[in-house]
Amino acid sequence: MADSHSDRIPPVPKYRFEEIAFENEDYRFSVFNSKATGFVADYYSRNRDFHAEFSQTHGEDYFKYSVQKEYLIAETKDFKKGRMLPIFITRKGDPKHIIGRISYFDIIYGGMKTAIVGYSLDKDEIKKGIMTEALKYTMRFLSEYYHLHRVEAYILPKNIRSINLIKRAGFIEEGIKHKYMHINGNWEDHLSFYYLFENNN
Repeated sequence: MADSHSDRIPPVPKYRFEEIAFENEDYRFSVFNSKATGFVADYYSRNRDFHAEFSQTHGEDYFKYSVQKEYLIAETKDFKKGRMLPIFITRKGDPKHIIGRISYFDIIYGGMKTAIVGYSLDKDEIKKGIMTEALKYTMRFLSEYYHLHRVEAYILPKNIRSINLIKRAGFIEEGIKHKYMHINGNWEDHLSFYYLFENNN
């Protein structure tokens, strides 16, 4: 991360299950460590069917506590190395009940300064504007602390809600990523979108 400036989003005091956290008026955005395994596993389990249509294929083991703990350990390592910004969204004052996730991954520096974004929302929280607000706010954090030039997103063509969301966040459609991800038993084409941080050189 870059040196801090007074106008940047400041991290807030963290819980023992967080590596870092920051907030806006309504939500808390946290990078969790393995101490958060229980409520991370709960988020994925209770949204398993809801997420299945548009998320990558997962086996039965994915939803187990032990597997989610391994994921959190790996994500914590990647976060500390600057390769990933794995954010879980909760409401302020309720930091253990996850309502969404935004992950900036495959972060590359040097001559590219790019990352890929993926996101999901709890089945009971859709159509409330939560993800639009969260995406814009975390993109600001990403720009201020990571100084990236470009963020990419890949979305199934039939996922109209997600396409509208990414466009509201300022992303521009670029083309088709053929057979990009395995979804519900098939390798599916995805639409490619990009966002440029014009002030980051």
